[in-house]
Amino acid sequence: MKISEIYKKYNIPPNLQKHMLMATSMAKLICEKWRGPPINPEDIITTMLIHDIGNIAKMDFSSLEKLPEDEKDLSYWQLVQQEFIKKYGADDHIATFNIASELRLKPRILWLVINKIFVHNEMIAASDDFDLKICAYSDQKTGPDGIVSLKVRFDELKKRYGTKTSASINHPRSEYLIKSSFEIEKQVLQFASIGSDDLVNQKISSMTQSLLRYDLSMK
Repeated sequence: MKISEIYKKYNIPPNLQKHMLMATSMAKLICEKWRGPPINPEDIITTMLIHDIGNIAKMDFSSLEKLPEDEKDLSYWQLVQQEFIKKYGADDHIATFNIASELRLKPRILWLVINKIFVHNEMIAASDDFDLKICAYSDQKTGPDGIVSLKVRFDELKKRYGTKTSASINHPRSEYLIKSSFEIEKQVLQFASIGSDDLVNQKISSMTQSLLRYDLSMK
């Protein structure tokens, strides 16, 4: 099934689709430039295309300013969110796992989806699994409007979720997890020269639309 069909099936808001496509493009670019230990680009791309698909459970549809970039109104997205939570759960990570399972994605993808998250950065940095490192790094480098430095990205997350105690960025060991993210960056970039963030964004802008036609591999 093409990822565009999956996004439509699960009614994924345009801004969430945009983030996943940009993060996937970042990961794909790293894979294309890779000169390190063996990796599996197909697993990495599949993981990144659905890595935040459950985030609709935690999206803020409380004001018109925070609506997705489409013509639908506030009440529409609030109803979509309510129905989504009933079916897949209120925890975004659990919802993502539930959808990935429903799509019959292979166990390796399910494992990457669950383990690539920010709160696992310490384990990711210590791991020798570069599929996992590339997935985590690509996500953590992708802001709402494109690829940014890790510092800019984490500053933006702190600003956006500063008062939400349940947010990952407010984890008790947040500063250490951020430090681990910079370590993951060093580990990845030693094997893939991808250039400046400006250059990466130029390349990504030409990749995202083609990724909508990507067929996900299922069991």
